[in-house]
Amino acid sequence: MMNAIALKKKLKITTVNCELTEQTIERLKQLDVFDIGSIEEQKILLSVLKNPLYSEFLSAINFNVKYKKDVGHVLDKLDSSKRKALQKKAEKSNNPRTIDFFLWSRWLKFRLWVGRLSNRPCK
Repeated sequence: MMNAIALKKKLKITTVNCELTEQTIERLKQLDVFDIGSIEEQKILLSVLKNPLYSEFLSAINFNVKYKKDVGHVLDKLDSSKRKALQKKAEKSNNPRTIDFFLWSRWLKFRLWVGRLSNRPCK
């Protein structure tokens, strides 16, 4: 995902930048990956992701931290606090959702089907 954004926005992403800095730990806390950023949490993350995925993950987070202004919104869907705020905002709005259109189309199809049945001549 970050590679595609870097290519689109002509930004430089390096897989060598897999350091776990204070800014990286802070961003991982914001994303609820870490609670406190302890060494134990870091070891658990490494054991779950394993190399090279662990290094690529940290590179992507560091890229996000470095170019926050350009790509900060990309990881917002992973940020639980921002996701909850977006969900509350969506609940408050009365805009139709995809499911509303689906249900309306099914209702319309049913009504048309019932209408055809009622217009059939009796045998």
